[in-house]
Amino acid sequence: MVQQLTWVRNSGVSTELSILQQSRLIFLKDLRSELRSRAAINSVLLFTLCSLLVVVFAIGNQQISPQVKAALIWVILFFASFSGLSHVFLIEEETGTSLALRLYAKSEAIFIGKLIFNLLAVEVITFVVTPMFGIMLHLEPKNILGFIGVILSGTIALSVGATVTASVIAKANGKGALYGAIGFPVLLPVLMMAVQGTKLSLDEIGGPTWRIVLGLMMFAVMLGTAAITVFPLVWED
Repeated sequence: MVQQLTWVRNSGVSTELSILQQSRLIFLKDLRSELRSRAAINSVLLFTLCSLLVVVFAIGNQQISPQVKAALIWVILFFASFSGLSHVFLIEEETGTSLALRLYAKSEAIFIGKLIFNLLAVEVITFVVTPMFGIMLHLEPKNILGFIGVILSGTIALSVGATVTASVIAKANGKGALYGAIGFPVLLPVLMMAVQGTKLSLDEIGGPTWRIVLGLMMFAVMLGTAAITVFPLVWED
């Protein structure tokens, strides 16, 4: 990636790679690194499977309300995603590659590339968790499109919040404690809206489900835009 980012500089041409091109290279770097190690994927899948089995064992044959089902699925998605998304900036500091990124890539491109990687990771997690949860707890959404919309928009907002939190605490001491302490207040509105929207999609054919989807997407866009603006101050400090 560094060779590609600096090819133009070494060739003596004044034009640099665009932010989108740099973001793509950083995303591909993180993707290849994860496919080689598979550390985050394996830990998330193990956590998810254990969580689902514990929930199913605890509930047994009892009938639970749509609100409880909605809360359970988002508790599992939240902790599964949060545990797997924190390493995108931490690994750069731990391996000493953050300096190379600062030298050869723009701050905005770094954030966007890692955000795209987290978006892909969280959607893969969701694609695995949601069907398993639905089969084990007999999810029967009355508003299937609303259910899909809430799950997708909620996980997008979740990944944006997790990426923002990871970028803030990457250089701090006590990273693990700070990740939860900072991330939970940021994502609490997302969880509240997502649980309510999921409950409505399970319980009602109509209802204001799409308003919640819109609210989740607006939250993700606003938080992401603010993060891209502020990230250079955090990353280059």
